[in-house]
Amino acid sequence: MTNTKAAIIAVCLLLASCGGLTTAEPEQPAEAAEVVEAPAPEPTNYLAQGKAEGYSAAVAAQTATGNDWNDVGLGWDAAMRSLGNVPADSPDYAEAQTKIQEYIANREVASVRYNDHLAELKARQAPTTTPTPTPEPTAWQLSPGWTQMRSEEGKALAYIPRDPIACRDGGDYCFEFDVMAQEGCPNGLYVEFQLIDPNTKAVIGMGNDLLPVLLPGQVGLLSINTRGPANIGEDTVRCY
Repeated sequence: MTNTKAAIIAVCLLLASCGGLTTAEPEQPAEAAEVVEAPAPEPTNYLAQGKAEGYSAAVAAQTATGNDWNDVGLGWDAAMRSLGNVPADSPDYAEAQTKIQEYIANREVASVRYNDHLAELKARQAPTTTPTPTPEPTAWQLSPGWTQMRSEEGKALAYIPRDPIACRDGGDYCFEFDVMAQEGCPNGLYVEFQLIDPNTKAVIGMGNDLLPVLLPGQVGLLSINTRGPANIGEDTVRCY
C-alpha cells in the first residue's frame, strides 16, 4: 500500500513539473504588403507655360529702360521655346504657332531698343574730337582773258573764245572756244548751246560739241558750227 501511494505521488510530481510546458503553434506567413502605384505626372501644358512667360515679358517691357531690354528679349525667347514644345498633333498647336509669330515681333522690338541703348552708350564713351575743317579749294590762277564757269556737276571750268576766222570743217559760221577744267573731265566734256537769230532774237537751232577726254590743266578746243549767222544763247555744260 505504501509503495502504491509513493508511485502515485511520484507521477503527480512528474505531471506537476510538466504543467508549465505548452505546445508551440506553427507561425502564420506574413501577409504581402499592397503595392500602390504612384499617379502618372500630368503632362506639361506648354501653351499655358509659354503664354505665362510671354505675359511676364510684356509686363517687363512696360517699364524697361537701358539694359532691361536685354532681359525682356530673353523673356520672349523663353516663351517661344515653350510654345515650340507644343506637339504638332496637339489641339493647341495652331494657337501656339500664332503666339510664336506674335512674340517674334515683340522680340524684334526688344532687340532694337537694346541695340539703340548700346549705340547710345558707345556714343557717350567716344572721345570728343574737334572736326577738322575742310580746306578751301585752291584758287584757280588763270591768265587774262579766261572766263570761269561751272558745269552742271559743279566742276570748275574756264573758257576763252577764239576769233571766228575759220571753222575746222571749212564752214563760214562757227564759234570756237579754248576750254580747261580745273580737275579735268576724264570721261568727257559735253557742251550744248542755243543758236539765236541775230535779227529776230528767236531760237533757230542747237549746236553742240564733245571732247572725249580733258585732263587737269589741259586746253581743249570746242567748235560750234551755226551753219549761218547766229548768236549763242543758253548753254548746257557737262563734265564727266
